Amino acid sequence: MHLYVVPTYKQLWACKAIIRNDSILCNRSKMYQCDNSSKCISIYRLNDNVRDCPYNDDEQLTMVNSTCKLDYFKNYFKCKKENRCISRHLVGNGICDCTEHEPGLCEDENPDYDLSRKKVSFQTICDGFTELLPIIIDGQNQTDETECEQWSCNNTYTHCNSLWNCFDGADEIDCDRSPTINCPLYHHIRISSNTTQFMCLPIEKANNGQIDCLGGTDEPKLCRSHDHILSSGYFYCEQNNKGICLSPSYLCEHE
Repeated sequence: MHLYVVPTYKQLWACKAIIRNDSILCNRSKMYQCDNSSKCISIYRLNDNVRDCPYNDDEQLTMVNSTCKLDYFKNYFKCKKENRCISRHLVGNGICDCTEHEPGLCEDENPDYDLSRKKVSFQTICDGFTELLPIIIDGQNQTDETECEQWSCNNTYTHCNSLWNCFDGADEIDCDRSPTINCPLYHHIRISSNTTQFMCLPIEKANNGQIDCLGGTDEPKLCRSHDHILSSGYFYCEQNNKGICLSPSYLCEHE
């Protein structure tokens, strides 16, 4: 019963009008009147991915620009790149509601990104990921990844942190105390792209340009961003002879 009723309820929800057509109520500062309708809703319900107005104007992103300037801005999240606001309910929901700064990077899904571009902790220096915005020193662009030749990629901070800080992933070997299969030294435990079974991948085959494992997990450079926050969990697929990188949230969607 629930399976059939809920979809119908969602479709009809937008048609639900207020009990009384009270112009005083609709003219209140914290109320929004739907286009071509007598229905008005709380402004806190704007742009929350729930269609409340018959014509869906409460979900049109351009309709909520003015809310950024209101006193109750705390209920909204400001997309800096577009200078507009979205409901805080949409922050961290697995969907990019602000425009992506670059593939895989979204303000509302990575709220700490802006801070990480200005300040980093000591342990993230020379970890293989550029976190700081470049600054010019002595005529050259310098970041937290500059002059790292003598800095070991496998150290106390990077070892077994679930990220390949070393190009071949040496910092992530022998991290599982109860491995699914027993592998020789200097091997990664992965799933074979041919058999879909667990396999032992020699470290020499890691990031060598040849995909041996499901999702290209042995070739993280294919989907790797230079940014620490965007670097883990992407799944490599080939479609129409073209490689694409998918976020885990897009897997098993039957599309």
